[in-house]
Amino acid sequence: MVGYNAINSPAAISCFNAGLDMDHLSIEDILSNLIASRYSNIRLTNSKLHSKVSGNSINVKYGKAFIANCEFYGIINLIPTR
Repeated sequence: MVGYNAINSPAAISCFNAGLDMDHLSIEDILSNLIASRYSNIRLTNSKLHSKVSGNSINVKYGKAFIANCEFYGIINLIPTR
């Protein structure tokens, strides 16, 4: 579960009908999605984000997002290939 209520807080950072300006953000070792936004405008710059699960790093619905100069990294494929 992410946050107290996974329905209302489906990510490490969740917003609804808001404006977020995030600069030099560092999110690491998260076991869920990183950012979820509904009816909001977000700005993410100069940040590093790491999730331990595959999925949406950032999910924006019914809003706008501006992302620049950010570093995203996720899980490493642990399935051996031959």
